[in-house]
Amino acid sequence: MTVSGSETAHRRAVGARLPAARHVLAVVAHPGEESCYLGAVLSRLRREGARISVLSLTRGEAAPCDGPPVRPGVVRPFELQMAGFVLAMTHVTIADLPDGMLGTLPMRRVTELIRLEAAQIGADLLLTVDRGADGPDDGVTAEATRLAGRALGVNVLAWCDGRRAPDGGADVDLDVTADRETQRSAIRAHQSQRGRYAARLARLATAGGHDHLRWLHRAA
Repeated sequence: MTVSGSETAHRRAVGARLPAARHVLAVVAHPGEESCYLGAVLSRLRREGARISVLSLTRGEAAPCDGPPVRPGVVRPFELQMAGFVLAMTHVTIADLPDGMLGTLPMRRVTELIRLEAAQIGADLLLTVDRGADGPDDGVTAEATRLAGRALGVNVLAWCDGRRAPDGGADVDLDVTADRETQRSAIRAHQSQRGRYAARLARLATAGGHDHLRWLHRAA
């Protein structure tokens, strides 16, 4: 039976193992989220033998950059490539959907983009950021990733901060050990966003060695 985070709440599993995966696709709304939120879990999955790829739905062009004047839509994809190197990613894909406006697009269009990317690389686990983590685009990304995973029949997990899920589902399903050192290095690759990400780096110093995930879709 297939279950989604919006349909059934699962019991918290502290220290639970991540689902086995050969190729993980991290789906994010903007460059930087793969490091700030998913970096520790992706690093762990890589150490466990999975190949790691990332799909950023936008180029992050709506966010202001720190330092000398640059075009965010140019420099942020480059920083994502650098972070991908730190995280030992197999492949990085950067789409060109409008930053800050994913909610204006048909959900079918966003879902199909994710589904095609996952099918092309043979992903058997999709990982994304839960609703509300970094703005409204994340809600669209999480839902589209869930729908793509359901269409493909693969597991979908979302990073969350451990609070009650917006849709009323379980707050945390998996509480997994995380690789903070690699995550910090990946975050620092996003130098144009260092002001925004300083708070995230500071929080990681007190977050301990665990990250929280919840199921968006569980494959049969």
